[in-house]
Amino acid sequence: MNNENRAIRESIWTVASGWANAYFAVFTTLNIMNMARVVWFQATQTPYAGWSPMIDAILDGIGRGALGNASAAIAITDVGRFTMVLAGMFEEWVNRRRERKMAEAISEAVEENNALWRAWNERRLDALAKGEPFEEPPPDIADMSENGR
Repeated sequence: MNNENRAIRESIWTVASGWANAYFAVFTTLNIMNMARVVWFQATQTPYAGWSPMIDAILDGIGRGALGNASAAIAITDVGRFTMVLAGMFEEWVNRRRERKMAEAISEAVEENNALWRAWNERRLDALAKGEPFEEPPPDIADMSENGR
């Protein structure tokens, strides 16, 4: 991995560069859900003597949830980034495996082709040594159908 793709981070509470938009989208979504939950709970489930104590409780609940939402948003975006790193590593592994299999297949095909030519040449030399005519055409590389290729 080159240095340009590495995540630059100063502490655990900072978002890796390039992931700020994802972080803020997750953070905003979590905060909106938390605000709705706190407002609903304080307005419908808790009795208050007036608006002021209810508003104080709502702001307190929203403030408490914000730290948890920030932590969750960092964790979620880091999981996404980590998943992308794993996907990149898997893709590299697949490519290396594909290249190795291709090299093996080419080597096998070359060996098979050489064996066909050696066998043809041996039959040709045997016929020549016996003084017999040899009219068998040389092996055709494109026609390797006897081995299913």
